[in-house]
Amino acid sequence: MNKAAFYTALKGSPLFPSKLTQGVVDTCEAIFNEYERRKVCDIRFMAYTFATAYRESYSAKKNPDWNPVREGFKTTDASSIAYVRDVLKLKYWAIQPNGKSYFGRGWVQITHPSNYKNVGRLIGEPLYDNPDLALQRPVAAKILVGGIIGGWFTGKGLPDYFNDKISDAFNARKTINGLDAAKEIEGNYKIFLACLSK
Repeated sequence: MNKAAFYTALKGSPLFPSKLTQGVVDTCEAIFNEYERRKVCDIRFMAYTFATAYRESYSAKKNPDWNPVREGFKTTDASSIAYVRDVLKLKYWAIQPNGKSYFGRGWVQITHPSNYKNVGRLIGEPLYDNPDLALQRPVAAKILVGGIIGGWFTGKGLPDYFNDKISDAFNARKTINGLDAAKEIEGNYKIFLACLSK
C-alpha cells in the first residue's frame, strides 16, 4: 500500500473535500499502526475500520481533527453524562462506586462498565479504572481495531464479512451495532477502499 497515494486520494474525496488536518493524518496513522502491530494487512478490513470510525466520531464542524471523542461530541465528562441521561435517556451514564461513568468514548462508542472492564483486559489497559484512556489515539486504535476484527462488541468480527468467499460491507455493520447507518458506512467504505488501493 502506498500511503502517500492514499492521503492524496483521501484529500479531495467526498469525505474530506477541502483538506486533511494533521489530526486526521494522526488518526489514520494510529489505525495503520495498530493494523501493522497486529500483522493484519487486508485492506478491506482497514477500509471498513476507517469507514466505521468516520461515521462514529468524525464531524467537519464538531471534530475536524478526528480525535477520539466523548459521546455526543461533548468536551467534558459532565456534558456527556447529561447528554446520555437527558437526551438519549439511557442508564449507562450512572456513576459507579469508583466514581466513574461509562458513557461512550473513542472512535467507536464503547459503553457500560462491563465492556470497559472486558475490553481493557483484552488490550492490556486499565480502562475500567481510567475510562478516559479511550480518548488517547493509541488506546482508541487498540479498541477499534481489536474490537472490530475480534468481534468484541457484538460477537461478529470483520472476518465474518470479508473473507475468501464474500465482501459484505453492508452487513459488516453488525460488528458494531445492528444495521444502523449500514448503507452510509458501506458507501464510505468504498471511498476508503479506493483510496487504499491507489
